Amino acid sequence: MSLLNDASLILVPSAIKTGEVLVQKPLPNKFADETGNYDGNDPQTNANLTFTRASNASRVNADGLVEKVRTNLITYSEQFDNAAWVKANLSITANTTTAPDGTTTAETLTTTGAGQCQLIQSYSFSTGVYSGSVYVKKGTLNGLYIELGNSYAFFNINDGTLGSGGQFSTGWLYYNHTIEDAGNGWYRCTLIGECTIATSYNYRAAQPTSGIGSYNSGAIGATTFLWGAQLEVSDFGPTDYIATTTAAVSVGPVANLPRLDYLGSSCPRLLLEPQRTNLVLYSEQFDNAAWTKSNATITANAATSPDGYTNADKLVENSVNGNHFIYRSQSTFTPSANYWHSWYVKAGERYKVRIQDAADSDFFAAYNLNTGSLIDEGTNTMGNTTITPLLNGWYRLTLASNQATTARYPCIILLPDNYTAGDGISYQGNGTSGVFIWGAQLEAGAYATSYVGPTLGAAVTRLADACSKTGISSLIGQTEGTFFVEANVPNGYDGNNLFITASDGTSANMIFINRVAGKAEYRISAGGVQQAAFAMPTVLSTGVHKLAIAYKANDFAFYVDGVLVHSDTSGSVPACSLVNVGSYIANALPYNDGISQALLFKTRLSNAKLAELTTL
Repeated sequence: MSLLNDASLILVPSAIKTGEVLVQKPLPNKFADETGNYDGNDPQTNANLTFTRASNASRVNADGLVEKVRTNLITYSEQFDNAAWVKANLSITANTTTAPDGTTTAETLTTTGAGQCQLIQSYSFSTGVYSGSVYVKKGTLNGLYIELGNSYAFFNINDGTLGSGGQFSTGWLYYNHTIEDAGNGWYRCTLIGECTIATSYNYRAAQPTSGIGSYNSGAIGATTFLWGAQLEVSDFGPTDYIATTTAAVSVGPVANLPRLDYLGSSCPRLLLEPQRTNLVLYSEQFDNAAWTKSNATITANAATSPDGYTNADKLVENSVNGNHFIYRSQSTFTPSANYWHSWYVKAGERYKVRIQDAADSDFFAAYNLNTGSLIDEGTNTMGNTTITPLLNGWYRLTLASNQATTARYPCIILLPDNYTAGDGISYQGNGTSGVFIWGAQLEAGAYATSYVGPTLGAAVTRLADACSKTGISSLIGQTEGTFFVEANVPNGYDGNNLFITASDGTSANMIFINRVAGKAEYRISAGGVQQAAFAMPTVLSTGVHKLAIAYKANDFAFYVDGVLVHSDTSGSVPACSLVNVGSYIANALPYNDGISQALLFKTRLSNAKLAELTTL
């Protein structure tokens, strides 16, 4: 579009680095990818927007998967000769053979005693489920033993089979252990266990054994090859390996890394959301005793989830004639405040489900997972229910509620195939049919936000995103100009959600485009006096919208989706030096979804150009 040639600042989110969102203009023709590979010494990078978020988060990545932060909690994951690893009756020779990643970084473990030979790193565990894994290749020893706290497992690295697993005493529960062929004689051995008493435990990542089920090496001078130890929060096994050295390493949308979100689009949006807390405990572990099952059972890790790993559970009905559901009791809530329930669900043998608050059957929404449609909703539901498609048949279902009680009970209910609007939910189960579920969330607020998790024994909070740039008065028209923003509007309402704000750092001199009670508005103040303002009479529909405010002394115009919705012929223009994308001054009142574009012009575009710019 030729209009872009006239813009003083162009933000089309596609290039990021920690703490920054890179702009396409005034930056010269050097663009970065998502990893931030660009020339940071470029003299015009000072136009890049400053980004902050003091917590981890999630997003939908370019592959369409829900990407969460993953962390390898241990240190020196490939350097077993480091003092961080305590050795007993063994020695380590570094960089002796080719590792699974093709580098010569695998190490040789040699027994120096015939008893229990151990490679140990101590870690302070919180309550929850952990996965400990290591890559191992047979030397002269046949077996490997891994221990997490008081749970253990044996592995036969001679033929890639499993031995026994279990637990020694209290403090840990044994979940499972797996062995995966990694090629070229390498196996990835994994033990999964649950810590029930938060304290410091040992992680024995490798104890070579003479054979399966043996705690002793049985020989001096025997060898095993090791590489890539990992310890992570997980109830289903290891995720992709993350190398560490002096400290734990996290990957994904970590703190202060802007989130480029691809939900429903091949082009990314900059995801900007307020602070939210997922109040549901064990949000991905529905087999946990914290979840109450009624005429239903849970099969853990039964399918690939929206994050691409095999950690989705299956909710299976029993053979009783009745209601088939699970729920989680959550207490201590603000009565009559707005809360959003959300679940990721995929059809199995059953394809109709209902989500609701188990404490009040009038708050519910029923969905058809084959057609991706809402069937019906309860009489007290706020009218804000959504079903959003993801990959491979998954949907995210959301429901709003605001009961007068002080407790909430996130609940998902199986429905019979013949369920239609207004039907009862009781039916004769067959003992085998069900649906797949993952990522439950309950959050206080007027709309549902991106997934915060996983949670274990405590709620998890994602802090607010903030994106702004100060000291750029040269890029903001001081006597005339135009602001444009393209954004996705989600379902739900809130007091104020700012699309874009320009100011001098105070409310005395500012220009902003806002969404208040679901309706678009603009406001311009100069010298502490409101110069022009307008709020649309109707709510913005869910989906993408384009909005622009053009300003010049005694000449203002507000366009939404190609239509002039307001103009004003009286007013002054404020002097501004600060831009906040997706928030108000001082990063307050953050927006609640994705910004696809933000443009600044130092001229008041003509109405014809404004119509062209904002037409969908």
